Amino acid sequence: MPDEKQKQEIKQDKKPEKKGKKAEKCLLWSLFGVASICLAILGVFSVNRKADYEKRQISEAEYAQMWDEVFGECKKLFSNGYAKEETTKKELQTCYDDLGNLKGVGHASVQYEVIEYAISYKEFRFNLEEEYRVFDTKPIDELSAVVSLEEKDLEAFDGPYLESAKPIVDDMRTRMNNIENAQKAVAGLFENGEVPESVNRDDYNAAREAADRVSREDVRSKLDEDLAKADGVISERERIAWEKAEAERLAREAAERERQARIAAAWHYVNVEYISQNHEKVLNGCEVASLLMALKYKGQMRDTSLQQIADAIPKTNDPYEGFYLDIYGVEPRDVSHWVDSRPLTEFGRDFSGYMDIYDLKGQSLDSIATEIMDDNPVVIWLTYDFKEPYNWSDTSKMYKNLHVMVLSGYNSETRQFRVTDPWTRNDGTYIFTLEWDTVAHLYEKMGSRAVVVR
Repeated sequence: MPDEKQKQEIKQDKKPEKKGKKAEKCLLWSLFGVASICLAILGVFSVNRKADYEKRQISEAEYAQMWDEVFGECKKLFSNGYAKEETTKKELQTCYDDLGNLKGVGHASVQYEVIEYAISYKEFRFNLEEEYRVFDTKPIDELSAVVSLEEKDLEAFDGPYLESAKPIVDDMRTRMNNIENAQKAVAGLFENGEVPESVNRDDYNAAREAADRVSREDVRSKLDEDLAKADGVISERERIAWEKAEAERLAREAAERERQARIAAAWHYVNVEYISQNHEKVLNGCEVASLLMALKYKGQMRDTSLQQIADAIPKTNDPYEGFYLDIYGVEPRDVSHWVDSRPLTEFGRDFSGYMDIYDLKGQSLDSIATEIMDDNPVVIWLTYDFKEPYNWSDTSKMYKNLHVMVLSGYNSETRQFRVTDPWTRNDGTYIFTLEWDTVAHLYEKMGSRAVVVR
C-alpha cells in the first residue's frame, strides 16, 4: 500500500486533471449562452419583420380609413390644394409631423409634398411681410436688392399663393420706383447745385408730382427741401418775367390806343343823307339813289325825291345811252338793270344843273381815295354784298349782281373804305367798312366805273 507521502503525490497529480475538466465545462456553457442570445435576436427580428409586413399590408388595405382619421383635420387647413390664408405655419407643421409615418404610402407622399409647399409659402410670406414692414426703414441703396430677391422668391409659387403675395411685392417695387423716379426728377432740376435757366414751372410740377408719390418720410423730407429751393428760384424768375411781360403788355396797349387814335383821326367821312331804294320801291334805282345822295351832300337838289330822279333818267335799250330795262321792277330777273357811268354823269348835270359831276371811269383807286379825302362823295359800281361777280349777260353787257353805292369815307391809316349802300338790309344796316383789296378787286371786275360829285 502506498504510504502517506505517495498518497500526497498521487493527490497532487490528480488536481490539474480536475481543473482541466472544469474549464472545459465552463466553455461549453458559454458557447450555449451566446447561441441562445443570437437565436433570441433572430427570433425578435423575424417577429418584427412579420409585424412590419403585416403593418404595411394594413396601411395599403385600409389607407382610406387611416387618411380620414389622421388627415381629417389637415384637410381643413386647405382649399383647392392650397393652404388657406388664415392657416398658420404651426398648424401646417403639426400636420406635416402627423403625416410623417405616411410618407411614401400610396398618394400620401403627394399630399406630403403639398404640405411642404404650403409650409415653404408660409415661411416666404412671413419673411415677405417682415421685409414689407421695415421696407421704409432700409437704406435706399439696399431697396433694389431686397425687391429683386422677393420677386425671385415669388417665382416659386403659383395660384392663390402668387395672387396673395404678388400685390405686396408689386407695392414694394412701386415704392422703390417712386423713390427712384422722384429722386431723378428732382435731381433734373439742378445742375451743379443750381437751377438752370432751362428749367421751368412745368419741370418743377412734374418733379413735385413724382415726390408726392413717395411714401417714405425721410426721402420725402429731402425731396421737399430740394423742391423748395427750386421753387424759390423759379418763382423769382416768374416774378421777373411777369413784370417784364406786364410792362410789355402795357406798352402794347398804349401803342394800340395810339394806333386806334391815329386810325380814328385818319378817317374822313362824307356823311351823305341816306336814301333807301328798296324802302322807296325803286328796286333797280341804285345808280340814281347814290347820285342823289352825293348831290344832296353838296347842297344840290335838296327837295328832290328818289321817285322824281328815277322818273327823270332816260330809259333806253342800251345801258351806255341811258337806263336799261326797268328801274322800278325786277323783271327780267336773269339780267342786270343798269346804266353806265358816262350817261349817268351827263344826266346828273342836265337834271341838277350842277356841273361839278365827273366820270372817273378807268381812274385809279388811289385817285378815288383822294377824292374822298377832299370831301367829295364818289358813286362806285361794285356788287351786291360784295360777292364775286357772276352771271355775265351779253345782252345787258353786265354781271347779274351789279350794285352801285356811295364811297362815303376813307381811312388813310388803314386804307379802308366806308360805303353807304342804298339797299337797306333787313336788320336796317346800310353802312359797311371794306378793305382796300376788296374794293380794288370788285372795282376792276365791274369795269372801273365811278362818278364823283365835287
